Amino acid sequence: MTTTTWSSRRTAGSPYFSAGFWGVMVVILTTVHHAWGAYIYETPWRLDIVYVAVPVAAGFVALLVYAVRREGLRAGRWSAWIAVLLIIGFCTLAIGVYEGGYNHLLKNIVYFSAGPVSWMFPDGATGIPDDIFFELTGVAQLVVGLVAGSAAWRLARTLRS
Repeated sequence: MTTTTWSSRRTAGSPYFSAGFWGVMVVILTTVHHAWGAYIYETPWRLDIVYVAVPVAAGFVALLVYAVRREGLRAGRWSAWIAVLLIIGFCTLAIGVYEGGYNHLLKNIVYFSAGPVSWMFPDGATGIPDDIFFELTGVAQLVVGLVAGSAAWRLARTLRS
């Protein structure tokens, strides 16, 4: 087996890097979004997601680094598959689709086309869209989450071949 260096195996265009990069972008965006929301709405509980998202991101980045270093070995493939599942499950589905899609995009569509959204959010925590930065970063979570999912899917296809 020929030994190669980290930099010769993986570049910024690799599916490993792309999946990790976009997953981290979701976490950064959701951190900014929730920190802003916690500040403007005086709801410090919005920061709770940061305590989950940062360790998840650290986990999938570590798994991807391990996978690249063990490429071609069973342990490397398992590590990469776990990272793919974390990125798709957390970054794409939980943050992107649920938080960005339901809590922001759908809420804004309903609000601006039909009025109050209290029936969507009975707890009152998410209501009238009254801050453009908060709403734009909220919807952006869907877009970036879908890009992260697409990048993870490309990595999964690479792993299958």
